[in-house]
Amino acid sequence: MEETKQYDNRKRFIQSQGATCDNWTWSWSFVDNNGKIIIFGAWNILDNGVEGQKILSEEWVQTAKGKGAPGYSQSVDHIKLVEDQGYTLKTFPIVYSDENHDQLGIGPAKIKSFTPLLTTKKLVKVGKDWIAFDTPEQRAETAKIAQAMLGDKLYQHRARQAFPLLVRQALAEKTINYEDLAEELGMPNPRNLNYVLGSIGQTLLDLTEQLGHFGKIPPIQCVVVNKATRLPGEGIGWFLEDSDIATYKKMSLSQQQSLVNTKLDEIYRYDKWKEIIQYLGLQPHKSDYVGGEFSKNPGNGFGGGGEGIRHKALKEYVAANPWCVQLPRSCKDGEIEYS
Repeated sequence: MEETKQYDNRKRFIQSQGATCDNWTWSWSFVDNNGKIIIFGAWNILDNGVEGQKILSEEWVQTAKGKGAPGYSQSVDHIKLVEDQGYTLKTFPIVYSDENHDQLGIGPAKIKSFTPLLTTKKLVKVGKDWIAFDTPEQRAETAKIAQAMLGDKLYQHRARQAFPLLVRQALAEKTINYEDLAEELGMPNPRNLNYVLGSIGQTLLDLTEQLGHFGKIPPIQCVVVNKATRLPGEGIGWFLEDSDIATYKKMSLSQQQSLVNTKLDEIYRYDKWKEIIQYLGLQPHKSDYVGGEFSKNPGNGFGGGGEGIRHKALKEYVAANPWCVQLPRSCKDGEIEYS
């Protein structure tokens, strides 16, 4: 993150960063060819509700009045420099104003204000949208510095609110999206969940180390997943040893999802979540999650009902990949016991 001095307009700020554009009136993005940097303004109303912000969309090729958007083609060219030429993507916050809208609410966007602060981002195409995500290092650092939930800071208070919700999800054997959890907690920006989930993770680590009664507590915060990838972001680091994280990052998306599913099964089958809620002086959450991912399956809970699909998948994956449970990589594939 690069903080700069105050600037009275966007043009001076962008020029101070060595970047330029085709037209200072309608350009959405800017390029510094010498430093190989692309800069986008990140509108406050376009937060995608996960860990990133939408900076460009294929749907923006035309204005609301059906005319060609003058800044679109230039921004697509800038996106290609990031995707194909290794340019670094950086964004700065801008606040939206509808001052130029007509009575029907149609008109060009206007910048109400902006913050002269550049942050390096990772570009990901999601459907028709290009999303600027925090880098893995930024997300991991946020989780690391969070403290256990028994404190007076706002994120610790929210961690105490969130933990019973995550237990609810674990008992139902369902993940929850960042957006949905943030909405339940009354948080306007889901990206701030990094501190909340990091606090929960640190609390569970402390309980594991200090109290033998609970055994090794799995990282329940990993039931919170990215809506697009269905993965727990940097939360996977709570599952894997440092030596295995590099292997994980080299996997395809489907392989990562398969591994995460087997790890989630550890959370779903852990049988002391209600005891931990009681130990921490919290109350179980009584409501059901009514989002698209939630549907309680009585046969897959902790009280029997036969072998669940996830448990079967777990055995098959571990049999073929014994390293994920810290067995030697030279270990032969295991034999599966079916029940």
